[in-house]
Amino acid sequence: MSNIGDLKFDDRNFNKHTARGMALLEKSLQQYGAGRSILLDKDNNIIAGNGIIEAAGNIGLEDLQIVESDGTKIVAVKRTDIELNSKQGREMALADNATSKSNLQWDKETIEEESEDWGINLGEWDLDFNYESHDYFGDERERTYKSTNLDLYDAKQAQNKYGFPELKGSYTIPTSIIGFNEAKTATNFDNGVHFFIDDYQFERVWNSPKKYIDLLKKFKCVFTPDFSLYADMPLAMKIWNIYRSRLVGQILEDNGVDVIPTLSWAGDDTLEFAFDGLPEGGVFAVSTVGVMKDEDAKKIWAKGMEEAIKAVKPDTILLYGSPINLNWGKIKVVNFKAGGFHGV
Repeated sequence: MSNIGDLKFDDRNFNKHTARGMALLEKSLQQYGAGRSILLDKDNNIIAGNGIIEAAGNIGLEDLQIVESDGTKIVAVKRTDIELNSKQGREMALADNATSKSNLQWDKETIEEESEDWGINLGEWDLDFNYESHDYFGDERERTYKSTNLDLYDAKQAQNKYGFPELKGSYTIPTSIIGFNEAKTATNFDNGVHFFIDDYQFERVWNSPKKYIDLLKKFKCVFTPDFSLYADMPLAMKIWNIYRSRLVGQILEDNGVDVIPTLSWAGDDTLEFAFDGLPEGGVFAVSTVGVMKDEDAKKIWAKGMEEAIKAVKPDTILLYGSPINLNWGKIKVVNFKAGGFHGV
């Protein structure tokens, strides 16, 4: 093996890196070449050094030299072209420390998930050390963009009043569906994946949508996240949760996932925008969970559904939960019962 393209990145890397740190790393590799080694497992998966390999690939530094070890000896990289006490040597020492510190941004969500899966004792590691209070830490604007997924937002695909990302839609009709909370351990990928579960169980998809693309691409189709809309929420939160659902859906669509748009609303004040960014025709998902025991809620649901039908003109509705009496006309309604196995 002699090329970094043969290595496999860790898609659950604990360090998300910073924009500034990656820029410094590329600059260091361009000016001084490679110094530190990276760490691989026996199958050439990258344990440590994902950022170095990414930066090296970005600047075309692709040659690879592997030193095999069983961990009983320290592996040292000896640069035969550099002396420590020289301008280049001192600059490289500075660059090494600067990039190491600037390029650390803990992915705490992944760390917490992995700690549960593998029994990692987080108490042994000081993950809450506040690097930001000690020195400049990353590109603040870039970090803000990433924290709200603005780096994944394309205004050209959001030509409506509120700037909701616009979905292409789908004509796929699954015969069975599972909740997102079951997707990681699923073995039957003929299922569709729904988000008609408590928000806390899928908030991580909003926090890191790209991490779940490979998982969700395995399934027949995926519904857009059903972020909660409650009547007593401020209007701004209702708009925000619909926006978030659309953006996650668009990110998945753009990466080859078959996405079913989920319809959601909460009272008259949401009907102005609740269906913006949705296609006309095709298959849509909707839920009646939490509605059936309240007559007022059922009326609100029925009125919203009638408005949705006018707005998006669905061919098929995938209805999760107990059906509500409604004139569906020529629309095909596929009912999935809530709880347990969700099949037609």
